[in-house]
Amino acid sequence: MMLVCSGCADTESSITTDMDADFSHKHKHQHDKEAVHEHGHKSFSGAHKHTHGHEHRHGQPPHDGMIVSIGHSKHTTESSAYHAEILPVTDNKLRFHLLIEESDGKFNDLSIKSTRLAAELRAEEDASATRHFFTAIGNTQQTSAFELSIPSSMKDAETLFVKLPTVKFGDDIHSFEFTISRTQRSTRGD
Repeated sequence: MMLVCSGCADTESSITTDMDADFSHKHKHQHDKEAVHEHGHKSFSGAHKHTHGHEHRHGQPPHDGMIVSIGHSKHTTESSAYHAEILPVTDNKLRFHLLIEESDGKFNDLSIKSTRLAAELRAEEDASATRHFFTAIGNTQQTSAFELSIPSSMKDAETLFVKLPTVKFGDDIHSFEFTISRTQRSTRGD
């Protein structure tokens, strides 16, 4: 199984693949404007401020996929954590759900108004990307589920490199990317 990802440039990205285990990882984030920690360093005089990291648990993926961190909200007073849940390749389609992580670590679907999301696909890591579109699954004006039929030029590729350069959550704009193998299984091993 292979799944690699990265989120927006100003957020540390991460992937969590063993969601049923007692698993935690570190996120760097700032709780609010007053929560920045100030301290001195031995290597130079003076002090400076920066964000800090700490551990927290993630809940089980609601659709048995792999969780990719997209980033945190930038335009609200609450710190919402956005994620994508990448599902195994089936019927020659890439699928994912957009999620929001609640304060207790559980994930819920996050519907957005976009029914098409631009994506850049490559079948080889150093190849040029081609532009395609993930489309909403279902006939609603807001959705959290998207899919893309793998182009015929990539039908034999074992691994696909996918980048979504612009995903909008209200006033927040993020990007994320992931690498997926056709042999990826669900988190349940199905």
